[in-house]
Amino acid sequence: MDQLSMIRELAGWTHRVDDPGQLTWAVRQAIHRALNGRPDLTALEITDELTRTNQPPPPAIRPVRRLRTLPSPADLDEAAETLRTAHRPLIVAGGGTRWPHDIEGVEELADLLEAPVFTTAAGRGAVDERHPRAFGLLGLYTTPPATDLLETADTLLLLGTRLEETARMGWTNWRTATVVQADTSPAAFGEGSPTVTHPLLGDAQSVVQELTRRLTATPGTAKAAWSAAQHHVSAAQHATTETDFDRSPVRSTLHHVSRVLGPHTLLVQENGLHDIWTYHYPVLTVAHGARPVCPGEQTMMGFGLGASIGAALARPGEPVVLVTGDSALRLSVGALDALHHHALGVIVVVLDNEGFGWPRRLRAGTPGPHIPTTWRSTPADDLARAFGGHGITAPDEETLTAALREARSRSRSGKFTLIRVQVPDDDVPAGIESSGY
Repeated sequence: MDQLSMIRELAGWTHRVDDPGQLTWAVRQAIHRALNGRPDLTALEITDELTRTNQPPPPAIRPVRRLRTLPSPADLDEAAETLRTAHRPLIVAGGGTRWPHDIEGVEELADLLEAPVFTTAAGRGAVDERHPRAFGLLGLYTTPPATDLLETADTLLLLGTRLEETARMGWTNWRTATVVQADTSPAAFGEGSPTVTHPLLGDAQSVVQELTRRLTATPGTAKAAWSAAQHHVSAAQHATTETDFDRSPVRSTLHHVSRVLGPHTLLVQENGLHDIWTYHYPVLTVAHGARPVCPGEQTMMGFGLGASIGAALARPGEPVVLVTGDSALRLSVGALDALHHHALGVIVVVLDNEGFGWPRRLRAGTPGPHIPTTWRSTPADDLARAFGGHGITAPDEETLTAALREARSRSRSGKFTLIRVQVPDDDVPAGIESSGY
């Protein structure tokens, strides 16, 4: 089997090692390419023959360092001037603001510019969503009326993001606004936005620091009208938060997850009809550094359970909550055994509509019955018990709150909990309605 050909399209760099003299170089090169530029997957294939030979001790080598780059002073000066004179600047923080560590200072820069801050799904956690200038995610995940800010901004500061497809959904201003973009990869410029006025090739943390220093030294004029617009949108967003369990069990569930477990809980997200609510602010908010884990570009179902195992192993002692749909859970249900085996106290919240909700929604106008998209779910307690965990179905807020508190307690002793909440097909975000899904 040609394994490298199978993985080549998914990896940034692949290499086969069949010479003992190459081994040290190849490992170092793989680490270097994984760390530097845009974070990437690298793959080494070591031949079976090489594993059965006697290898000399590797030479002493220095650790691989992450290289940090900074745009030229002239480019930074021009970008700072553009931002300083903008009437309605807006900041977008992408996945590049969280690698290898969550950057600092985005909120301070936003206050200097009086700019609202949005994040991509991968960039979530770069800013504290409780900050008054934080408005959640953009594109498919924007919670109205925050779209008004996206459409009326005259200047966009893109930090570590390409503006991939889901980030561009539901608004058009990215095509015409003045764009200042900072990224470590030259290929990122213009990949999402067609014209980039100020490309800044450099590390997002360094760019934020340098722009902040310049704007602090020479502040721009006050933007009272723009700040007032943000205040209006923020008030409207928070006023429409639905916590009534009977009217919207999904939003109510996420509200209680956030309230009981807190904004620092490591959130693992899925790809489905109802769990897409987890991307919507202020339905569920995360703090700076919370580092949510999400599938790429809403393309992968069944990702969440395996990802929660990795998250719990990588961050031992920290609470991990997975919000998933019942169909996504079915695709990887065997991984519950790993939670038990490794004593990982993951809290699994299952939004259960007894089937594949998204395909069922798309087929709603066609004659039924839709047998492949509908089933009867296994009771949560039976399913969890089969894999050595604890399960409960929460039919109301009181039961849900008690279940989350018990799950938090069990999590500390390495015991996983499965909490099932039954939800209707029509409890979906506005972005799903407007996108035609």
